[in-house]
Amino acid sequence: MRTLLAVGLAAIVLVPCFAAEDHYWELGAGCYYGGMQASSALDVARYDWLYLCFGNIGATEETVAGLNRLLEINPELKIVIRVWPIMSAGDCPENRYQATFLHYLYKDGVKDKVNQAIHDQIRVVLDNISKPENVVGLTFLEELPGHFSAGPFGKNETGGELSWDLKRFQTEIEAERGKPLVWDDETRIWWGEKWVQAIGEVHAAMKEASEGRLIWYYQQTNHASLDMVPDGTPLDKRMLMPIRWGEIIKPGFCDGFFAYPNSQQVWDRYLKLARENDWLFFSQISHPSFMRLCSWDENVAMAKTRDPHNMGYFFYCQGDCAARGVWNDDHGIPEGSAWNTRSVSIKLHMRRHLALEDVGMDIVRAQPALRLHAELPLDAAKPGGYLHPMVVVENAREESFYLDSTEAVAKDATITIQPPAGFAVDPDASPPATLKLGDLQPGERRIADWWIKVADDYAGAPAGAFTFNAKADGSSPARLQLSADTAVAYAQPHEIGVSGTTWMEAPFRLPQGELRPVIEIESLRGSVRNPSVGDAYARVRFEGVLEDGARLVIDPAGDSRVYVLPMVDDDGSARANADDPSGFTGVNDGYLIHRIRVGRTVQAGMPLLLTITGKVADGDQSHIILRFKTPDGDKDVGALTNRLRETWTEVAGEVTPPDGATSLEWIYLYRLKKQGTVWYGPVKLERTDVPTDGLNVSEMVRGAFPILRRNSIQMFSYEDDEVPTVRPRVRVQLIVPEP
Repeated sequence: MRTLLAVGLAAIVLVPCFAAEDHYWELGAGCYYGGMQASSALDVARYDWLYLCFGNIGATEETVAGLNRLLEINPELKIVIRVWPIMSAGDCPENRYQATFLHYLYKDGVKDKVNQAIHDQIRVVLDNISKPENVVGLTFLEELPGHFSAGPFGKNETGGELSWDLKRFQTEIEAERGKPLVWDDETRIWWGEKWVQAIGEVHAAMKEASEGRLIWYYQQTNHASLDMVPDGTPLDKRMLMPIRWGEIIKPGFCDGFFAYPNSQQVWDRYLKLARENDWLFFSQISHPSFMRLCSWDENVAMAKTRDPHNMGYFFYCQGDCAARGVWNDDHGIPEGSAWNTRSVSIKLHMRRHLALEDVGMDIVRAQPALRLHAELPLDAAKPGGYLHPMVVVENAREESFYLDSTEAVAKDATITIQPPAGFAVDPDASPPATLKLGDLQPGERRIADWWIKVADDYAGAPAGAFTFNAKADGSSPARLQLSADTAVAYAQPHEIGVSGTTWMEAPFRLPQGELRPVIEIESLRGSVRNPSVGDAYARVRFEGVLEDGARLVIDPAGDSRVYVLPMVDDDGSARANADDPSGFTGVNDGYLIHRIRVGRTVQAGMPLLLTITGKVADGDQSHIILRFKTPDGDKDVGALTNRLRETWTEVAGEVTPPDGATSLEWIYLYRLKKQGTVWYGPVKLERTDVPTDGLNVSEMVRGAFPILRRNSIQMFSYEDDEVPTVRPRVRVQLIVPEP
């Protein structure tokens, strides 16, 4: 990783940044982080800093535990938190019920709720992270004034229609101002004053909770402020916010801003603000060409401008960034779907950019090249007999991390076994303790095995651990210690979204020498065309469409079937209550009790059977709504109304999707009369037009079944005719009989 310049980390956190100091590249190159998705831990940890985007990822201890794992890979990784404390704090559907600054100022309880969420989101990190000193700063949301307002400056004409958030608080605003609310210069100035007030209070809460860490103001680039236009510019200029950044960026509240190298003209405007006011900034380089008014090379060069206020940038990518074939694409991106598929290709773009910029390459190279999968049948060890441990040695490097693909080769790989006392490598029966594996190509795997003599007085438990040490030239060693029976897992489920995905099967404990496994393919999200599974020698293919929510069982005996799984099989655990005799929570307040996400493809007229369990008391009743998606919008269908009784009951009824229905999105559980109490237990929804024993589709299966062989390794792959996706669309598993 490149050496950071100027002050140390402690100074970043503790020292006010309005002195004329050089803070160039104290952040460096950052990752826009909302979870791993298609990336690996190494992909994220190798960055100089991480923009932790709460709102895209949960502000939970689990998230922070993930950060701690990244810090184990790169102890120098810095973190900037994007707090997102406005969820479910508003009451306007136009903003997804998020709070706006007007909610913050005018609706009772919202300010306390938002400030508490700010505190909680910051403290969940600082109180649980292994290196709190690495948390260097924060932003409030991003791309303001959006998210925190209706953004009224897109249509900024005097006398124009009031924005939806102003309409929401029109009564309160008119009472405060003593006049009718109209959109004019006086109201624009008032809006700016209120915006500055709210943002200032938010920043103060962030400063307090973060113990004084840096705060950057993040305004969307298409909005100007009074600092950015000539004096006397009319306030009705489109996208002009009637504020000055100096009212927001000031000691004790905010230390700098987010800049965007959209074009040289825009960038120069940001540089001017930073230099004249001694404000710190970080920026974003946008790989998608439609997000820039400049070339990719210009975008990167501007973001790296040598200026004492420039702390670094984060890299934003969508995966199909160069797929449009326009003038300002990154022309270094290769052609083909592997490099140009939305979301799926992000990691390739990321790796290429960071390799070109020499970001985190020392972190990448420091990771062990070899990964070990050990088979230690210790339970079979007998006094005076032999133990046959085997280890699959895998070159875990991927070529896409390197500019020179030969760097991904694990050169001169070796592995050594060190048995504990009472076990010994027998030179008359076994190869030596250290085995030379030679060069392993990226992803290549080789089996190492030994015959270990067991002591005559072995009592069934080893005195210590078996140690396996593997290394390759120029790489950290890989080490594995085992003192109990250990098996390499095989015939496991694999969730796959990209055709061509491969995995290893190492059936060391196959119940027979070889067999043809049953193959199961379950469609998780949407239909799948022509799915197939195979290895280097044989492949079996279903020639047809596997519908959404169906499971295909391909049987080498010739009886292949498709089973349609329940659309919903909700066990009610989200409504469970161990203290209630029913085991579930009785609800006596509100209308909506619970909603169940479905997201399954349907067709008009498809017969569905809905089953619920529950009971009611004191005059309440059941009411279920199924929300279908159609070309004309969402359509709701009611079901099982007034069907529950005062004793625990299971009731069922048929539901038919409406005309034009393409999917079932949600099931809502309601209190029909909003009085009394209702209990909802398990909920099930299933099709009734498919036999329970499945449909025989043997005639649609083609090809040769692959064979699993004991004590070998085989690379299997899944293929279909669908567009790659980050989200898994199928679950694939080889099924073998129990031993």
